[in-house]
Amino acid sequence: AVNHARGELQNLLSAEHDHEIVFTSGGTESDNAAILSALEGNPRRREIVTSAVEHPAVLSLCSWLEKNKGIRVHVIPVDSKGRLDLEAYDAALSDRVAVVSIMWANNETGTIFPVAELADKAKAVGALFHADAVQAVGKISINLKSTAIDMLSLSGHKLHAPKGIGALYVRRGVRFRPQIKGGHQERGRRAGTEIGRAHV
Repeated sequence: AVNHARGELQNLLSAEHDHEIVFTSGGTESDNAAILSALEGNPRRREIVTSAVEHPAVLSLCSWLEKNKGIRVHVIPVDSKGRLDLEAYDAALSDRVAVVSIMWANNETGTIFPVAELADKAKAVGALFHADAVQAVGKISINLKSTAIDMLSLSGHKLHAPKGIGALYVRRGVRFRPQIKGGHQERGRRAGTEIGRAHV
């Protein structure tokens, strides 16, 4: 059942391989794992770029990292229609940025962010790009093979799955540091008994 679900998500996201899908407890864990792993994987880079309208799972973590870990966070504003300030985004990018975390679709305004373009710009400065796609997956077409997106979060209950299930896409080749230590589930990337394992 778990492997079948992994394959279903691979197809839904047009990911290259089902090994790129890591199951989590939800969008919040996926967001946290992506950002924290990116910082751990490149400790010389101590900056994050995000937007002013991200989910608290991203903004609260960024605020905590800024206050407690000395990480510089660039919060990019949006205009009255919820569109990202692209000039401010470009200005925030540098070789000091470890990760960019921008949502794909906003849950309040419905605004779709140009994440493929934003990911290309992040790649140009050597930063990882994470997309919170909780509001996008299953609603708009996603083809991760055609983008430079490194990590993507989703939440199961937005796709008629039970609450408490999520996933994190991690592009093959991206260094990932597990945030939950323990067993070797999820290819060593997320410890804990997988939901559904008892029914397989």
